[in-house]
Amino acid sequence: MLGFEKEEVYAARGVKHVPSYTDGTTRDAVSTLFCGDAAGKMYKPLVLFDGIMHLKSMFDNTDGKLYIAVNGSGCVVLCDGHYSHVNNAQLFKLCRDSGKDIKLICLPAGQTDKLQPLHNCTFGCMKVKWTNYKASKRLDSSFEITRNTFAGHLALHCTPEASRFSFEFEAPLKSGFKNTGILPFSPERIRATVDKELAAQDAPVLPVLTKESSPMKDVSKILRSIVSGDEDKINASIESIASIYGGHKSVAETVVAAAGKAFSFSKPKEQKKPKDQRLALERGRNVLDTEYVAAIKNEIGHDRL
Repeated sequence: MLGFEKEEVYAARGVKHVPSYTDGTTRDAVSTLFCGDAAGKMYKPLVLFDGIMHLKSMFDNTDGKLYIAVNGSGCVVLCDGHYSHVNNAQLFKLCRDSGKDIKLICLPAGQTDKLQPLHNCTFGCMKVKWTNYKASKRLDSSFEITRNTFAGHLALHCTPEASRFSFEFEAPLKSGFKNTGILPFSPERIRATVDKELAAQDAPVLPVLTKESSPMKDVSKILRSIVSGDEDKINASIESIASIYGGHKSVAETVVAAAGKAFSFSKPKEQKKPKDQRLALERGRNVLDTEYVAAIKNEIGHDRL
């Protein structure tokens, strides 16, 4: 997660919910792939962006410590075995209708931390340092983490002893492989930790509720008889009902969001972003910052000819 996990604001005493404006990037997430071995060596991470263009800002301050790639054709989505993922017809339909080659792979329920060495130990240590790093910069007005500048911040953390927030890989990786019973190989440890039955969580599976389902059509008729002529308000109400029913939002969250839209606040002035240099390379290609600079120089040379 790129933004701050917890925001502190001033408000009237007793107020539990305070509507606010953000620039839309505080909850962005960037796909990052890590690969390490049982000897404690972490290889160069891969930061994967959606789209088809490599932007110059993606490579700023990376110093050859990680790879940058874009993926405009398709992707693989890894899910755990939670019932909301396995029985989510809406998710399957979105992947199918997206026009992209999206493959869904479901891991056994609740076994990721027992089967994945990096999840077992390494990622937990990394998340703590990443959160502390962002918290230390909270009062720095020049500090900014966006989708395009994320890789530069990550490269700093992947540099050993560069700061007190640098990631430690060797000891956590060795512990992760040992704890999961992969190396040294320990069938007894695997049998003792992994659920033999791989039983799915015992939770009720609610039928999928969409705008086209019979109950929602009845609700639409009722709303149209009350609020005539305002289709936007009717559609927003239907979406809120579907979100509450599906467990995506609570009633309180829905009410607070609606109240925030009802009040008018002065939006912050939009700041012009500096022009970013773009380069169309092969989709899915892993690129270091030095390779990107060489490709830019080569293209400029061809333009001059």
